[in-house]
Amino acid sequence: KPKQDTDGPKEPSSDVQAALTALGSRDPARDGTALVDLRDADLRGTDLTGTDLTGTDLTGATLMEADLRHAFLRDATLAYATLTYANLTSVTLMEADLRHASLGYTNLRGANLMKADLRHASLGYANLRGANLTKADLRDALLIDANLTEADLRGANLNDADSREADLTRAHLADASLVNAILTDANLDGANLDGVKR
Repeated sequence: KPKQDTDGPKEPSSDVQAALTALGSRDPARDGTALVDLRDADLRGTDLTGTDLTGTDLTGATLMEADLRHAFLRDATLAYATLTYANLTSVTLMEADLRHASLGYTNLRGANLMKADLRHASLGYANLRGANLTKADLRDALLIDANLTEADLRGANLNDADSREADLTRAHLADASLVNAILTDANLDGANLDGVKR
């Protein structure tokens, strides 16, 4: 029987943190056609503040409690990644693939998720206050009790999303699609619902 980890998330070793620091300080323009492959990597608790991981493949990676504030992950693949309790304040995730990602209790305040693919992502209790989700694909996403206050969801696809008890106060939902979305007990005070498809 495998030993259960009861100590919570482990800190990354100093050599792993050093390698990630070096990776983050590289010039992605010099990568050519090479892609950074961090699939299934265990990066929990790492400090990736301001790191440029544009186009990086982080499929299935574990980033629990990682610090990704102001990081650049444009066009990155984070499908099936675990980012629970991570700090992604002001992160750039434009056009990123976050399908089936676990983002519960994650801080995404002010994050740029424009055109991101968040289908089937779990965002329960996440802080998305002021986040840019313009034209994001949130079909079948779980947004239970998420904070979307003043979030920009213009043109976003929230079809079949579960947004029970979500806070959408003053959110911008113009031209968003909410077909079959669950909004039970969601707060829509002051939200812009012009052109919303139901």
